[in-house]
Amino acid sequence: MISTAKKYSLLALLSLGSISIMALLYLWSENRMQKENPFIRRYTPLSAVKTAEITLDNPYYYIAGQSGASIFLANRKAPLYVTEIDTLLRTRTEHKIELDRYDFPFRSTEVRIASPHFYVYDGLVPVIYKGLLSDFKGSVVVNDKTFFTGAVIMDSLSVAIRGQKQGTGENLLGLLSLQKGTRTQYHPELLEKQIDGLFDTSGTMNFSEDLKRFVYVYYYRNQYIVADYGLNLKARGRTIDTTSKAKLKIVRIESSGDRKLAAPPLTVNLNSTVISNLLFINSGLMGRYEIPEVWKVASIVDVYDLNKQLYLLSFYIYDIPGSGKMRNFFADRTAVYAVIGKHLHKYSFGKPIKNQLMNTRVKD
Repeated sequence: MISTAKKYSLLALLSLGSISIMALLYLWSENRMQKENPFIRRYTPLSAVKTAEITLDNPYYYIAGQSGASIFLANRKAPLYVTEIDTLLRTRTEHKIELDRYDFPFRSTEVRIASPHFYVYDGLVPVIYKGLLSDFKGSVVVNDKTFFTGAVIMDSLSVAIRGQKQGTGENLLGLLSLQKGTRTQYHPELLEKQIDGLFDTSGTMNFSEDLKRFVYVYYYRNQYIVADYGLNLKARGRTIDTTSKAKLKIVRIESSGDRKLAAPPLTVNLNSTVISNLLFINSGLMGRYEIPEVWKVASIVDVYDLNKQLYLLSFYIYDIPGSGKMRNFFADRTAVYAVIGKHLHKYSFGKPIKNQLMNTRVKD
């Protein structure tokens, strides 16, 4: 017979062996997910849970930014009105922006909040207003020939923009200074042309205040760019899908010379938002082993660590029947806020995401 001591030793060895096997399997699966790129998502329970919602007046709102315990929403149909909602989604206050000039032919007005300031701009004009949230009175700080099709506020003096190269119309990223007499500095090396340099380099723009990093996410390929405050390239990251080359059919209109998409594009990354070291991407592609029925009732958000250029996990933001899918979203250190039709939803972070934010520091 086996003695009691030997039984315990055998059990200990079996337990240790089981733990070792599980650890090896985890390391193998993690290595495969990060390096072999099989496009398998990791849905971690309680990563983000819906905790609040509020009904809006109409479906034309978008999130303009945050200041303290308030989320600010602007409206496509009423571009100079801003709605302030507390982060618990219980109270709301309406603000009307007053500008020192109204004599510009605005076509696509955007409002952005970067506390303690707000900004109003239309890159097709091009004009940028700036003012304080304390009184919502804005004055012109940029009025020149720097046209742009996208912008993100980096601080009170600098704006990262996406412009277009003269002659070809290809996209360019640049740094626009709000100081008078300073020229815009373009960085043509950041965007990598695959087809036409216009549609294939389109994407979303973000800025992490904690890391002092500019982040550009391509719409039509599995790539994103990380640059420093001066728009110097720091890293090129990849999302977990396998679309490395944009799948676009582009035609040129002979009468005008303009280009347009001849067929609906395969959109890889629909939208994005950044907080600290985490990049959140609303993906447009279904991963391996995923259920099509779930995609019909939810939007999928993938989370990446910008410091390590690694995929972390994914979670769902559910549709509202009759209102459609999430149109835009915004992250702070505690939650993601999503506009879905005439509703604003709050998805609070659980430990799987909170733990990734604990040791954030500015990267040299």
